[in-house]
Amino acid sequence: MSTSARVVNNLPGGLPIAQVPLHTNPETVALDYVQRLQSLKASDFTEDALWRDTFAFTGTVRTFHTPADIKTSWNDVTETHKPSDFALIPGSARVVQIGVRSSWVEARFVFKTNGIPRQNGSGFVSLIPADGEWKIWLLRTILEGIDGLPDVDVLNPTAHLVPNGHQNGIVEPTNYDCVVVGAGQAGLAAAGRLKALGVQYLLIDKNAAIGDNWLLRYESAKLHTVRNYAHLPFERTFTPDWKEFLPKRDVAKGFEIWFNRYGINAWFSTNLESGKWDEDKKEWAIRVIREGKEVILTTKHLVLAVGGGGQIPRMPTFPDREKFKGVVLHSVDYTDAKGWRGKKGVVVGAANTAHDVAEDMQAAGMDTTMVQRQATYVVPTDYYLKVTGAVFNDQIPIEIADRIQFSNPIAIGRQIVAYHLHKMIRADPERFDSLERAGFLLDRFGDITYHVSERGGGHYMDVGGSGKISKGLIKMKSDALITAYTENGLLLSDGSELKADGISFHQPDSLERFHPGLWYTGGTLGHSRFFSRFLGLQIRAALDGTPLPVYEKLPGRPNMKARPLGEITEFLAGAEAN
Repeated sequence: MSTSARVVNNLPGGLPIAQVPLHTNPETVALDYVQRLQSLKASDFTEDALWRDTFAFTGTVRTFHTPADIKTSWNDVTETHKPSDFALIPGSARVVQIGVRSSWVEARFVFKTNGIPRQNGSGFVSLIPADGEWKIWLLRTILEGIDGLPDVDVLNPTAHLVPNGHQNGIVEPTNYDCVVVGAGQAGLAAAGRLKALGVQYLLIDKNAAIGDNWLLRYESAKLHTVRNYAHLPFERTFTPDWKEFLPKRDVAKGFEIWFNRYGINAWFSTNLESGKWDEDKKEWAIRVIREGKEVILTTKHLVLAVGGGGQIPRMPTFPDREKFKGVVLHSVDYTDAKGWRGKKGVVVGAANTAHDVAEDMQAAGMDTTMVQRQATYVVPTDYYLKVTGAVFNDQIPIEIADRIQFSNPIAIGRQIVAYHLHKMIRADPERFDSLERAGFLLDRFGDITYHVSERGGGHYMDVGGSGKISKGLIKMKSDALITAYTENGLLLSDGSELKADGISFHQPDSLERFHPGLWYTGGTLGHSRFFSRFLGLQIRAALDGTPLPVYEKLPGRPNMKARPLGEITEFLAGAEAN
């Protein structure tokens, strides 16, 4: 995909070019504008202002751009929700500085709404000096809870756990308010939120035990995000004595501890076979196979938490597969390279999983070559730790870190993260020059937000593989494409043959197709933890007969010309603008 065709490149908004004057009291500035939120005017906003709402006023996630669109939408939703009691959170006001060109006053606030249902919310207001006065360049609002319901962020540990849902002598229910399919991070988070809200739910998973979705992956699998990003709801699942980048067994163990602590109601060894919607009853009848026996469940809501990227691996096809005498695997079938010492291994792909497998092969004593088709964005984990660790750490409460991170418009969060990463990349060119000398195709100033939020992969969080490539321990083949199999390996477009005893493919997965009307959740541990709270609140509100009103009007979108991200971050750092 060309960069101009990327959705993230064409999102409106950007970091403001402004400087907060010295000796500004951010508390005083913020207090004045929080009090204005009750009766906002278009003139309160900068020309490039954004308002991002997360379920508080729009019943979904919406971003509005320009004063006119913000004012129109704000008037519409406040007429429905009747907000009141806007109040600054004491001590939250601060000055934020990005590079030498961009700074603003930022503060948190709380509020109530008095529509149906009655809600409470929080938000951020960000202000810059413009035309001799302070104006809002970014407003964020977040649904916190619904009056009369339990706190979605609180669940007390339980002393009782029913193994695999079995209760001796008790007939198990087959009718639920909600059935959640998939016991990975998204399914666990959703189930926990539903339990906190008092929803009668059931979590089902095809695997035999909690954590198997990690334990059954290749042996060297690990998280490529920091420990404090990886917590499940209600607690810090992984305390400081756990590793910073958790290997798969630690992730599975943490899931198991959390699952038992909160007494999650689950059936394992249970496959969802089919489902049928009853329009009159407004419920699903789903057929599952549980430990070999058929069970029919009925439920008002069905949540699919089956993986952010789909579950159907795409294996590329090349001529003459029957000629090759070795082993061909997709990464979903790969476990480890034990017993392959001294043999030749080829890894096709150059993103996270491909690097993990290549490292695993090299460590097992294999002669390992990585075949790369296109440039890859590489983010060293020490860089990533500095950026992410500023928000997700042992000091900032997780609930605050989540709101800082996930309430931002994508366009804004993208520029902030890219600025910090690109600054470190520019300061350490040899680290990346050595990769290119080894034959690695490098997208040096790439876009991590695009890879995580839009593409769903294709980048590499460098946990050590890049150093092995630079040193020649893992060989690169990036100047030719695969055209066919041979008896001893792969034929490439330059006429050369790449010999192999084992070939592992790491291609993007195809996306599952979903029936309309189902709830779907997925994503990283952080996304699962934060957005599961809104999934739970939506389901509970619907069950109570007071669903969140969804604001569906589409204000006009400006015709914007995408600017290269590297150019933006260089400008913020103080370089001359082009």
